[in-house]
Amino acid sequence: MHEFEQVDRTTPLASDPTIVTGIAPAVPVAVPGAPETLASVRSWDVTGTVTTSTVTPQGSFVIRTYAHSGTGDVDWTTDTAARAAQAQAPLLDRFPATPAEEIGGLPMDVDRVLVRAVGLPEGVLPRLSDLAVYGPDGWLQLDSHTARTERIFEVTGTDRITKAASNVYGTAGPTEAEILRDDFVETTREMYPDLVEDETVPQNIPGTRCWSGDVAQGRASVCLMVHGRYVAELSGLRPVGNEAPENDSLRTMSQRLATQYVKFVRSEEMGLGEN
Repeated sequence: MHEFEQVDRTTPLASDPTIVTGIAPAVPVAVPGAPETLASVRSWDVTGTVTTSTVTPQGSFVIRTYAHSGTGDVDWTTDTAARAAQAQAPLLDRFPATPAEEIGGLPMDVDRVLVRAVGLPEGVLPRLSDLAVYGPDGWLQLDSHTARTERIFEVTGTDRITKAASNVYGTAGPTEAEILRDDFVETTREMYPDLVEDETVPQNIPGTRCWSGDVAQGRASVCLMVHGRYVAELSGLRPVGNEAPENDSLRTMSQRLATQYVKFVRSEEMGLGEN
């Protein structure tokens, strides 16, 4: 998870060592068998953590990898980051790059999934990962349970994911959507054990389950909605001591849930096709 503007599966709540102790100095290291790769290690003595970052040129691309160890294992982070770069290189070689002059003509909302998501509130600037449509492999870079999510995407035929003020997942069918939802329920409860099911949040919206509770950053809610072959994920946070309404995404949960449901049930009327 990203910074805790919303609670979602792509925003882990575990403490980032850079938040606690600042940025540690980068120490260059050599990657055996990869002289073209530049690598550096940062260590935090206070938290006992270590990270390795690599940068590797590959044709017209640059590959950047990152690995983190909570036990301070420099060899593991360096090996993991280097192997990730090596695995990425042949994929880039096979990538059918679009000429720069044709990029503007590429369709953005593939399969009409982004339009099904709840739009960002007026005045809210999107993050780099927002307002985009991802395939299953592309989404994994944002996910906090990469291996598990990859498997459940394969099982459920999830082929499109989009991110705005809600995350929408397109699966192979209604049964698969429920399987995906149930898996997300398990990981949500593992990530946030203090959240408990809260029937007051969805306000009787069909196919919707929500969990609420206190987390380190404040009061949070997470909701999952199933409609047809789609799963929507919505979340919100009221930070501790927050006095600015625009920073309180928990206050908009009811409106966003209602908007999400309307977009699902009226999809055919809106020209989006069947759910």
